[in-house]
Order: sequence, then C-alpha cells, then structure tokens
Amino acid sequence: MSVIAINADAKPAKIIPDELFFQMVCEWKKARSQYQALTAEIDKITMGGLREHDASDQLEKQASQVLEQMESIQAHIESWTPESVLTVRASLTMTMDILAAFQAEPEGVLSGGDVLGLIRNAISALEYADSAMALKAEEPTTRALKVAVA
Repeated sequence: MSVIAINADAKPAKIIPDELFFQMVCEWKKARSQYQALTAEIDKITMGGLREHDASDQLEKQASQVLEQMESIQAHIESWTPESVLTVRASLTMTMDILAAFQAEPEGVLSGGDVLGLIRNAISALEYADSAMALKAEEPTTRALKVAVA
C-alpha cells in the first residue's frame, strides 16, 4: 500500500550543489519511466495478469530493482534543499508527478513520497530570493517603454 507521507518531525534539509540535485531528479524521472515501461511489458505478456508467462518473473524482478532505486533516489532528494529556481522547479515537478500518480491510483507504488517535505524545501529555498523579483518576463515593448520614460 502506498500513501503520500506527511513527515511532521522532518529534520532541516541539507543544501547540496544544484548540479547534483538536478542530476538526481533526472535519475529519479528515468527510474520512474523505466519502472512504468517494465510494468507495461509485464501486463502485455501476461495479458494484465490473466495468464502465466516465464518472462514475467524476470521482468518483475527488474521492475522491483528499478523501483527500489527510484525510492532510494527520492529519499535523498526529499532530504535536500534546492539552491536555484531550476532545482526548485525540478523539485516541484517531482511533487506534481507524485500527486498526479496519487490522483490516478491512490494505492499505487508511484503515489508515495513526502510531498510536503519537497514543498517545504522548495519554499525554504525561495526564502533567500529577492521578494520583488518578477517570475514572468516582461513584454519587450513594456521594457522598452520603461527605458524611454526613465
């Protein structure tokens, strides 16, 4: 049974270099996709579990290993604080992926994760951002008009 974890006793997240954080998020996505591909292949050869097939045992073992890898990567990421907008966005994208999986299949293995921890870490990372910084690029004409008026 997989549920979304809410860790009220969470320890402060570690801050790690952006490049490692981003690479780990990409590895998590890759493992997640591999798991989905393996389970789809198992469904295909067993007709959704309606028939036995020797190859499904090997594929199930591979899927289990990939799932363990994904969960291990996810546990590391959940303990880290992003340092840039790029990694905050990557962390929030992970959160959306987990929540989307939970919405589609609440008991599914891809539905689990400390989403509040990921969001908490993203908010923590944004505390150091300039509060007045615009997150949307201005229209070029607006920018030119401001320069002309100044």
